[in-house]
Amino acid sequence: MKFTICIIILILNIGIINAQEEFNFSAYILNEATMAAVEFGTIVYVTQDSSFVEGVTSDFNGFFQFKNLPDPNALLIIKHINYCDTILKLTELRSNEQKSILLRLKEFELDEVIIKEKRTLSRNSLSKIEFVVTDNIKNESVLATDVIDKIPIAYVDFNNNIWINGSSKVLVQVNGINMPDAILTNQISPNRIKKIEVITSLPAKYANKDYTAIVNIIADRSGIKGGSLNCKISPLNNFYDINPGVNYTIKNHSFYSIYKYYYRNYEELSKINYTNDSINTALELLTYPRKEMDNEFFYGYFYEGNQNFVFGIDGYTSLYKENFQTKLKEEEYTDFSKFKESFDTYNFQSYFKKQDSTFMLDVNLNWNLKSLSDRNILDYEQSEENRTGKVNKAGGWVDISKNYKQLITSLGFEYYRIEASEMYESLSTATLSQEYNEDRFSSYLDMSLENENRGFSIGLNLYYYNRKFQDSNLQIEDAYWSPTFSYIEKINSKNVLKLSISSNLQNPTLWNMISMPVVINPMMTYSGNPFLKPEIERSISLKHSYSHKRTYLEFGSFFRIMENSIQQNFVYSDSNTVLLTNSNIDKTYEYGFSQTTNFSISSWWKIKLYSEIYQQEFPENKPDYETKHIAWNTTISSYWTLSPKLFVGLRYAYNSSLLMHKGLYKPYNTSLFMARYKISKSINFSLMIIQPFSNFQTNTYVENGYYQIEKNNQIKVRTLVFSLYVNLSKNSNKQSNKLYYNEDKKY
Repeated sequence: MKFTICIIILILNIGIINAQEEFNFSAYILNEATMAAVEFGTIVYVTQDSSFVEGVTSDFNGFFQFKNLPDPNALLIIKHINYCDTILKLTELRSNEQKSILLRLKEFELDEVIIKEKRTLSRNSLSKIEFVVTDNIKNESVLATDVIDKIPIAYVDFNNNIWINGSSKVLVQVNGINMPDAILTNQISPNRIKKIEVITSLPAKYANKDYTAIVNIIADRSGIKGGSLNCKISPLNNFYDINPGVNYTIKNHSFYSIYKYYYRNYEELSKINYTNDSINTALELLTYPRKEMDNEFFYGYFYEGNQNFVFGIDGYTSLYKENFQTKLKEEEYTDFSKFKESFDTYNFQSYFKKQDSTFMLDVNLNWNLKSLSDRNILDYEQSEENRTGKVNKAGGWVDISKNYKQLITSLGFEYYRIEASEMYESLSTATLSQEYNEDRFSSYLDMSLENENRGFSIGLNLYYYNRKFQDSNLQIEDAYWSPTFSYIEKINSKNVLKLSISSNLQNPTLWNMISMPVVINPMMTYSGNPFLKPEIERSISLKHSYSHKRTYLEFGSFFRIMENSIQQNFVYSDSNTVLLTNSNIDKTYEYGFSQTTNFSISSWWKIKLYSEIYQQEFPENKPDYETKHIAWNTTISSYWTLSPKLFVGLRYAYNSSLLMHKGLYKPYNTSLFMARYKISKSINFSLMIIQPFSNFQTNTYVENGYYQIEKNNQIKVRTLVFSLYVNLSKNSNKQSNKLYYNEDKKY
């Protein structure tokens, strides 16, 4: 009888235990002062009598989660080697909608903490891919662009332009603030970079900005005093870059001033063949000297009261000049033209950003002035052309974001007013002038929801423009809707699946639209088209990525529709010359596959490979030319760290021919070799060979049933460049908390 009673009591107790409420709980651990995520925090779940139940560790975003907790009145104990211990009641946390736990830094300084596990260097989330900047990466890098170049889906060319997935339309940010120019990237010391975020599925906010990716550098900008000097000089006297900069930070105030001198003088050779039923004409043009010179000045002020409040002013001045002398080869080279151009640019922006864990307000006001002056002396017909122009652009945007638990909502609007004018004078024609005004307005809404394993985002952008040419009383207005969507599924800690639908709008430039004639060569004259519409790319892609230790693999498929694609159009005139202009093609299509591979053969040898293969379709090429064409491109990079002081890199990028309106276009291939030696902690010397493989040339072929034009254009950029980088910056902070990561550490 007693045994039966015990069994009944035991069964009742089990039923009572199972009947107790079980619940899930998740939260983020943040730095109390900076609101930055706290990684590797230990969170222990204990009952009211201090009995241990379960423990977890916060991830790279400070996120942690418990599942199926039995006691809602239990305690959480949070520990971290850099922060004060914190004990909280779970009931209090459950009532906090934001689920953010703030930790206070310990008052003493930790000189070094070494973590010896393996580490995955990249992490996927819905909004971005995060790349960890380890100590090894910092030690191998001289410039911030060297760090970016080690990202699997990125590469940096010899002019320090950043490319993501084969596109150079990249917006660079620092701590979420837009940089006025990508050149400022290298004013950030690699030692100050914590991580780099790459966004390839852009929200609707950027649908009308002609960007295909965003690179956001998360860096420590406090306590900088000093400057840097970066010089690149070619003994062949055709390549110079001189880039000194000064940065100074006192308390919360930062100032910077940077100068860049840019000089190129390459020889250019053009061969043109024009054929129709009665004429076969061949031209050979040599342009040398072909001087490009730019004096650029960057200056600004930055105030950061804390991570929640940022204010800044940036200024930029560019004084660009060209001096091209072209000779026409008949029996021998004779003078054809002397072309001189000056292009002055002035840009100023002010920005204000306030944010906390649940709200963000971002305001930006900017003004841009560009003035153009061209002088073209046509020796072959004893005439002269002069062209002057001015573009004044002013506007800004307001962006508001709000977090509701795991739901993030962002909305905003943007407005710009553009006023432009151009005047054309020639000895053979009357003076021509045009004035142009345009109003551009866009508004957008983005929403995203993400948890530990999956998430999605959806957005919509409305873009409207009203364009008016004063002299012809021509007025054009139109509006476009651009939807965006992304879905991400984390299969496990190594594999991620991502579906994206995106839109990208590119406005025609003023020089594409103003119909002033410009003589290119004895056979061709260029004129703009005021009726050009914005070019819109709408795409859908599905990608699978794998990330483990130092290996990153990504495979994807895509389908792209280009609406109003801006294409070159050749029109034959009665004077036996060809008029080159631009026109919109209704729709073109591209669909294919892409892959990214990044792996280490050994600890000192790394390889990176990006490739695309796709089919192009131009329905409007009927009936005179082919409508389908297979295109592909690939970029392969190899890096060797031969010693702690010696680094060697080699890159080659190949592009196949591309289908265009009634023709084919073959872009140039690029290659670069670099060897860098670290003389000291702050001085580095590099040797570069630009274009060691293949010629830097393009080929164009166009036909329309009446004539054919073949053009080969080669610029002789192959040269040897010596580079010296000196970093004189110092950190004025007396106290810091350092966490050193081994490159092979795993989450």
